[in-house]
Amino acid sequence: MGTSFAHDEGATASFNYQARFEEGLKSINEGRYLAASEIFSSLYSQTNSPRVKLEWARSLYLAGQKNQSEKLFKEVLDSDPPFMVKERIGGYLDDIAITKGKFDYSFGLMVDSNPRTITNSQVLNIFGQSFKYDPGFNRGNQLGLNYLLDGSKSLDDSEKIIGHFSVGGTKFDTSFFDKTSVQGDVTYRFSDEPRLQAKLGLERYYFGGKTLYDSPSIGLRHSSGDEAGGYWFTDLKTGQMFYPEYSYMNGNLSSLTTSFGKPFFPGVTLGLELGIDRARVNQNSYAFHTETFSGVVNLISVEYSLKSQIKLTGAYRKYGDADPIFGDTRIDRRNGIYLSFIKPNIKFFDLAPSIDLGWEKNNSNIEIYSYRRITTVFSLKKVY
Repeated sequence: MGTSFAHDEGATASFNYQARFEEGLKSINEGRYLAASEIFSSLYSQTNSPRVKLEWARSLYLAGQKNQSEKLFKEVLDSDPPFMVKERIGGYLDDIAITKGKFDYSFGLMVDSNPRTITNSQVLNIFGQSFKYDPGFNRGNQLGLNYLLDGSKSLDDSEKIIGHFSVGGTKFDTSFFDKTSVQGDVTYRFSDEPRLQAKLGLERYYFGGKTLYDSPSIGLRHSSGDEAGGYWFTDLKTGQMFYPEYSYMNGNLSSLTTSFGKPFFPGVTLGLELGIDRARVNQNSYAFHTETFSGVVNLISVEYSLKSQIKLTGAYRKYGDADPIFGDTRIDRRNGIYLSFIKPNIKFFDLAPSIDLGWEKNNSNIEIYSYRRITTVFSLKKVY
């Protein structure tokens, strides 16, 4: 589904049809959504083109006529469009579902070689003395159940205020390794294309069966995309951190992240992610700032109906003062490689099978904070 109407009509497409199609796109860009929907409705009745129907659905969506646009979006999906078109339609259908109340879930099995990111060293050198290190639990692979429950709903007639909650984590055989995040937030949407929204949220994170921290936060997100599959996201967030058992780590955490990508070849989109964060906490030894850089390759194979992603990440983190136990100011350098594969053409109740693989290594100047970790997750995820 390219931007040219002539592609859908083949040799019979006329210049007049193409001109009207471009007129409809211009009307959308100028914010005249109902006028655009009338153009595309008339054009579709004459051409029966899925590409025209997609723009007809989009113009109705932007005009606030969600029920009509939902029906048309689903009809376009039934025509088996290209993967990237399915992705775009999935985003619109997600937003429409939120109007009525949307509930999603996913689950899977996880193997984690180091769920508590403990040093892999058996012997540590502390102040010139060697010590045998025993963490007090099995260092081997841990098997867990990965899960996510996620719900959203519009809270006002204008559909600009969205309520959202999620519960996600991993339940291991031994509760000492369990991780759970419970989040609730309210989002106000200022605009749709490009999208600008503000979020007020609250998260409670459990680790090993105990509350690790509570974090109220506020955030701002700007996102945009194009028909070719290009994207750009920018997130600004700040929040307070409260640790019930580690009050010396209480403080503020702020972050800025931007990611952008662009298709370079058919089925290949290259992207970059850049991030910085800063934690100001009660004890400066545990304050830090982090710089993160990631390269992303998104791959789509139409022949094998396979979506995959390769992500390479590097991060540098420096702490604010000398570690109170080990004496040096801690500096970490973390690298990671992450692979994901999903088969969207195989579905079980709209859930598709996926595999996520991860490898990460943290090198710290304080040996006890260095570690390696490998994760493998087999799961079922929501797709369109």
